Amino acid sequence: MRKVLLSFFIFLFFSVTSKAQNAVSPDTVIARFNGEDITYQAIIDLALILNFPENQIRNMPVNVFQQLFEKIMQTRIIAVEAEKLNLQNTPSFQRRLKTYGDQQLFNNYVNQFIDANITEDFMKAEYNKLLQDESTREEISARHILLNSEDDANKIIDMLNQNNDFAQLAQQHSIGPSAKNGGDLGYFTFGRMVPEFSKAAFAMNVGEHSKKAVKTQFGWHVIKVEDRRIQNLQPYDQVKEDIRRQSAQKLLQDHILTLREQHQIEILVK
Repeated sequence: MRKVLLSFFIFLFFSVTSKAQNAVSPDTVIARFNGEDITYQAIIDLALILNFPENQIRNMPVNVFQQLFEKIMQTRIIAVEAEKLNLQNTPSFQRRLKTYGDQQLFNNYVNQFIDANITEDFMKAEYNKLLQDESTREEISARHILLNSEDDANKIIDMLNQNNDFAQLAQQHSIGPSAKNGGDLGYFTFGRMVPEFSKAAFAMNVGEHSKKAVKTQFGWHVIKVEDRRIQNLQPYDQVKEDIRRQSAQKLLQDHILTLREQHQIEILVK
């Protein structure tokens, strides 16, 4: 009979404080399963797979630690039984193993790529660009009236040209969720709205309404710009994670597009 051999250390580990847990090396052996070392890293890996917040993994309550350890033991026991049935060599298992393995390689590569490219110096340089380029922080306040057709939108434009109140027309005619607020969208930067809307709105002067209806995926818009301002930039420490996230997304996307050119991809289903 296969047995799970627990070292005395694991019982001590279950009883330590979260502060002590945080000091334990991931390579620390906490148990043995049929002679194979089970390290603390196995607990960390399982917690990550189960989407535990990373900042909580090393401060988990004792009962959670015990549950994760028991999950690992149950998985190892059943895995041994599955191997007796040769389930590891079935096509479905190999297919899933390949998919899971590729995803893990993707995650590891991306993390390494981001760490290598999004450094502290890089983020500070990006922050300085934001400080110098006010256009990236420009905001407008606008209202809009969303309609089903261009003809309907043109009728609204005609009414606005006759000095009808924009907010009242929005309440009466707009099919968008902002109708009840007179079409008020509040302040937004260029990238917050779909490109067609932003391009039209940011080209207008304060107090001006659309001379032509704007077509987007949502319908036809009539827009009025009510204010324009430069958004204050928060201190570096408060925005560095946003800079890291946005920069990582752009750099990774560009990197993947470059790598894609090195591979032959055939789409067989249209």
